[in-house]
Amino acid sequence: MTTYRYPTYDLLSGAEVAEHLPLTVEDFTRSLSEAGGISASLPMRDPKVRQLNPRGATTPRRTLLRALRDDVPVWEGIIWTRRYTASDGKLVLGATEIRDYFSHRILRALDPATPRTLTFEQVDQLAVFRALIADMQAVQFGGLMPGNLAIELGAETSGVLIDRKDTIDDKQAYHGYEMRPYADLLDELANADDGFEWRIDPYEGPNREPRRRLVLGYPRLGRDPGPDCTTLEYPGAVTDYSYDEDGTNSADVLVALGAGEEQAMRWSAATDVDALVGGWPLLETTTDHKSISVQADLDRLAAGDLATVSGDVVITSLTVRGRPDVEPGDWVRTRIFDRALSDEVVDRYVRALSVKTAPGPPERTTIAVEDARG
Repeated sequence: MTTYRYPTYDLLSGAEVAEHLPLTVEDFTRSLSEAGGISASLPMRDPKVRQLNPRGATTPRRTLLRALRDDVPVWEGIIWTRRYTASDGKLVLGATEIRDYFSHRILRALDPATPRTLTFEQVDQLAVFRALIADMQAVQFGGLMPGNLAIELGAETSGVLIDRKDTIDDKQAYHGYEMRPYADLLDELANADDGFEWRIDPYEGPNREPRRRLVLGYPRLGRDPGPDCTTLEYPGAVTDYSYDEDGTNSADVLVALGAGEEQAMRWSAATDVDALVGGWPLLETTTDHKSISVQADLDRLAAGDLATVSGDVVITSLTVRGRPDVEPGDWVRTRIFDRALSDEVVDRYVRALSVKTAPGPPERTTIAVEDARG
């Protein structure tokens, strides 16, 4: 029988605070493009719970919560919120995955008199990404490193070399005076045309201490389609599914807005020519990249942004018994036989966008998977 344990740790030191909190967990989510969360609560009127010092073990901002499935870490996140409600005696916790921390940090100078600039010339984009995270973790205050979450960075390469440097015409280095969140800088790198994907995976060290590693994938993360993919069938392990087609946010022309104002503003337009020639109506949208002044970089961002909105997005939500061996970014083979849609088995490969697990019992997992746009 599958068992879950929910320990907490001091976020910076990694010291264990509680070996296990008897949480009621509705579900927890790992996502490919954003920080997944957890829905959990503690029954504070239970004397056994109060003996565990639940408030001391769940301090917002400085506490790491983990979900261990049969003693293997399958989720971790920072507790940001908690709410006690007298009517039901429950302490409700709100926590999100580690990547959410990047939105709470800004690249800046620590002293107004000391400018701070990061410059890169013909450096692999994955190395630039790691350098930004290393810079975020290296900030010191009074001999302490309060921004160091001990994220292990690896050495992956993409072969795509980029510049982030100042020239006579443009300031493209990372400047502390811009005060931009690291999350924005990282997403801008990853989401460019010919960009990449990333996530942070939790694991345990030799003494069962919490550790985590950055995983970078160019151009994508996860297992490719093929015989090694997990196969999910309906009827079978898949107990329910939904098939959603959505063109609400689709566009075939995207204009990326860059640095400058009014007539002096830099911009780049990317067009899905095949869609327009094929008879689809003109749909336009914009994205903001106000710190970008190099036209070539803006062109790459426009093409990358257009790829995320071209055509209809088709998302299938699969509800599965247990917790299959699927991580965000993996390709999954689905075989669905439902006469309401087809008289034949619909057999295709789709890609997992998020994995939401409800520990139960019974344990069940909801996987959001996406077909290619088109």
